[in-house]
Amino acid sequence: MAPVKVCLVAMCALGANAFVMPSQTAPTALRGEPVMRRQSPAVGATSENGSSTTAACAFGALMVGAAAMRKRSRAAPVARRLTMQQIESITLDDIPAGWRGKISLGMARRDKVKQAIRSKLDDMYFIMAFDKTGMATAEFEEARNMFPPGVMVRCLKNSLVRKAMEGTPWEEFGNAVQGSNAFVFVKNDTELKPTVEAYVKFAKKFNRDAKVTEMFKGIGKGKTFTSTMGGILRDEWNLITPDQIPKLKDFPTKTELIGQIAYAIKQVPQKIAVGTRQVPQKLAVGLDKIKEKSLFGGSKKPKEDEVAATKLQAEIGRASCRERV
Repeated sequence: MAPVKVCLVAMCALGANAFVMPSQTAPTALRGEPVMRRQSPAVGATSENGSSTTAACAFGALMVGAAAMRKRSRAAPVARRLTMQQIESITLDDIPAGWRGKISLGMARRDKVKQAIRSKLDDMYFIMAFDKTGMATAEFEEARNMFPPGVMVRCLKNSLVRKAMEGTPWEEFGNAVQGSNAFVFVKNDTELKPTVEAYVKFAKKFNRDAKVTEMFKGIGKGKTFTSTMGGILRDEWNLITPDQIPKLKDFPTKTELIGQIAYAIKQVPQKIAVGTRQVPQKLAVGLDKIKEKSLFGGSKKPKEDEVAATKLQAEIGRASCRERV
C-alpha cells in the first residue's frame, strides 16, 4: 500500500484548503480590490471545516488505493484451482492437437469449437454455406426457420471451419469459403432436397443474389459474387459450384437409386427370356426351309447348302441380339 501512504503525505503537506475550498484571492487581486486574507485558527481552536477536511483526505486516499489495486489485479495472470483428482484423471485424449505451454482462454474456446465441428463431419452427408452479409437479424432468423428441423444452420468463422476440415475429404470446401457465411449441415440424404428448396426459396424471397452482387460490386477482378459459396457431398468429395446448388433439389436419395437399379435389373432377364425363346423357333423354321430347298429342286451341291445354312443361322443370331437390346 505504498501509493496510499504517499498520497496521504502529499495531502497533509498541501493542506486541507487545496481539497475543500478553491482560493478566492486571485480574481479579487486581478480586479484591484483589496485582498482579504483568512487568518489561521489558534492552536487548540476547533475548525468549522475540520470534518470536511478529514472526509476529503479519506476519500482521496481510497481512490488512489483503489486505482493501485485495480492496476495490480489486471497485471496478475488468470489462474484456476485444480484438485489432485482432476490432475490425476487427465489423459492424452484431453490434450488438444495444437497444445502449447501457454494458451489463452480465447484460444481454448476457439479450439473447443474447432473440435466440435470436426466431430460433426463424420456424420454429415452434405454441407453448404451461404453469404449472410447485409441480412437483418429478423431476415436471418426467418431464413433459418425455413430449413428442415434436423438441419443445423450455424454462423461460424471460416478459419475455424477450415482448421476443422484440414486432413479430411472436406478440405477442398473449407479452402473455398470466404466472407461472412452461415454453414448448413445436412445429416441424412432425405433432407437434401428440402434443404436446397428452402435455400432457393429464401434467396428468391430476400433477393439475395442481387443484393450480394451489388454489395461486392467492383471488388475483385471480374469475380462474380453470389449468395452461396457452394457445397460438397459425401462420397463424391467434389466441390459443388454455386450455380449447381439449385439442381440438387432433383438429386435422388439412396432409396430412390436402389429402386431404379432394381427395376432396371428386373427388366434385363425379361428381355433375355423373350429373345432366347424366339431364337430356337426362328432356327427351326430356317432349317426346315433349307431342308425343303435341298429336297425339292434345291442346289445340287451339298457345300453350297451348308454355306447357305450357316449364313441363315448368323442372320437369325443377329436378329435375336437386336431384339434383346
